[in-house]
Amino acid sequence: MHFKVECRRHKSLNANIYLATGALETKESSGMNHNMVEGHRRFVERLRSRKYQGMYLNDEVVSGADHYSTFPVGLAKGLRWIYQDQWKMP
Repeated sequence: MHFKVECRRHKSLNANIYLATGALETKESSGMNHNMVEGHRRFVERLRSRKYQGMYLNDEVVSGADHYSTFPVGLAKGLRWIYQDQWKMP
């Protein structure tokens, strides 16, 4: 409830956000209690619908990855995206 109240008050969010979820993080693929892929998509959709000024959001569902193998991939890609201006990539 607190998040709903706060988002109505604020029009900007100065943040670079990178989210990664493994494509195998589902009830069907790994027997998890929750479908993390669906939750990821709903959360990203909700954040984007807010249209916050100053918020830059990059997300991906990592193909072939589960809960444990997503972390190193997401960390590396997230850092490259966040620091792309300082990291001169070919």
